[in-house]
Amino acid sequence: MSDAETELTTRLVAAREIADPALAGCWRFVHDASLAGWLDDGLLDRFVDAIDAGSGYGVDEFGIECDEVGPDEVAVWFLSDQRVCSRAGLRAELVALRDERARVRALPAPPRAGRRAADRGRHARDA
Repeated sequence: MSDAETELTTRLVAAREIADPALAGCWRFVHDASLAGWLDDGLLDRFVDAIDAGSGYGVDEFGIECDEVGPDEVAVWFLSDQRVCSRAGLRAELVALRDERARVRALPAPPRAGRRAADRGRHARDA
């Protein structure tokens, strides 16, 4: 993932407000994975697919595991730490993250600040 994509994903992950303490604990690991650049589009889809299948998926030092916990839970691990939370809750948050990132990417790019400053200088000279 590019630095800009990592920054966008990390910003969106951090902006999510999660009330459930167990889910918030799992989401902290999602945040750590986003900082490491491990949540590109294809990987987000793989994590969601693994939750849907009731299996697991991991990349580098981050992953999820469904078959080692209760039927409605998912284990999320980062490095040597692990948290357990709602399978449906984590799935919903990952899908919301994926959808929000797609929505933000589709927005028109803001004008570049350097260009506006140059235009202001030109207009001041023309006056």
